[in-house]
This record gives sequence, structure tokens and C-alpha cells, in this order.
Amino acid sequence: MDVEAELLDIKLRIMMLEAALCPERAGKLGLTELKADIVELRDQMSRNVAALGGEPAAFHGRNDEHDETVRTSVTRRLDLLRCETLELAVRLDRLLEKDGA
Repeated sequence: MDVEAELLDIKLRIMMLEAALCPERAGKLGLTELKADIVELRDQMSRNVAALGGEPAAFHGRNDEHDETVRTSVTRRLDLLRCETLELAVRLDRLLEKDGA
């Protein structure tokens, strides 16, 4: 909680004590509670926005790592398929040579 929120909290407590002693001030107390709630909400939102500030960068880094892993895996698989295709072509050529001979 920042200083402004703490001061409003203290002010709210004082006004609650005053309202208990003087009931006609109760309406003003409601406004003070509302102000305190708004300040607290603003403080929470500021912290949440600050916390989210680093999230896209962290996600981007993790996403890059994942992309690289997938790219490497796909490249390996493609190389393996090329090798298998070449082996099949060689075997097919041998079979055709035997059949034609």
C-alpha cells in the first residue's frame, strides 16, 4: 500500500470514530470509505500493471525457445525422411536393375 492509501486509511478510521461519537457525520464517512476504496483499487491496479509489464517479455523469450525446439525437431525429422527416401530410391533402382537384368 502506498503512502496516499495509508493516509486515507488512517483518515477513514478517524472518521469512523467521529461518526460513532456524532451520527450526523455518517454520510461524510461513506464518501471517505468510497475514496479509500478507490485509492486502494488504483494501488492494486498499478501493482498488477507493473507485474504484467514483464510478462510479455518473459512469454516472448519462452516462445522463442519453444519455436527453436520445434524447428530443430522438424529439421531433424525432415533430414531423416530425406535419408529414408534416398535409401528407398537406391533399393528401388537395385530392384529394377535385377528385374531388368
